[in-house]
Amino acid sequence: MAQITILCILLLQVILHDVCYSLTNISVSFDKDACEFSQKSIDDETIYHVTYDGTPIDPLLCSKMTFFGRDSSHINTYRVCVSLLSYQDPDCAIWFGYILTSGQIEIHNCTVLPPATYCSLDSASVFKIQIKTNPYYNSTERVKFRMMVFAQLETDYVLILSVSIGGSLGGLSLMYATYKMFIYVREKTRY
Repeated sequence: MAQITILCILLLQVILHDVCYSLTNISVSFDKDACEFSQKSIDDETIYHVTYDGTPIDPLLCSKMTFFGRDSSHINTYRVCVSLLSYQDPDCAIWFGYILTSGQIEIHNCTVLPPATYCSLDSASVFKIQIKTNPYYNSTERVKFRMMVFAQLETDYVLILSVSIGGSLGGLSLMYATYKMFIYVREKTRY
């Protein structure tokens, strides 16, 4: 009986491995990666974990990370979402903002925290996360945060195209079968 249980567990791990572990988790940090971080595409199979640990950063070149929703085939459209997982800023030393190309701007700090999950309104928006230091406070060493950036599928064009092509081929097949049946019945009923 124990062998069957172990076999079932191993089989489930093999079968469900792709389902459970198909997401790509990428960790990036404002103090280490923001300077080289250009626009990153994100789809429903990729999650970015964005962190900041209080290290001073260049406010002009290294204070922004940009994401846009797109898969590798450039067919499906995605809305970019961000969840603030943890945030410590006891001195109110920074502001951080969510900036979208559609004109939406959300600015947050230690007194105005963002909603649990914030998403762009549409897939056409480029989503930027930007840090700006508070000019009235010089040190950011006690600031720490962690965010999760992910995508929500807005339009599944692959499914739409598949249904359209399948429906068209199905309709043509049905018309062809009906035509063949009509010819067959006409031939059999001739006197």
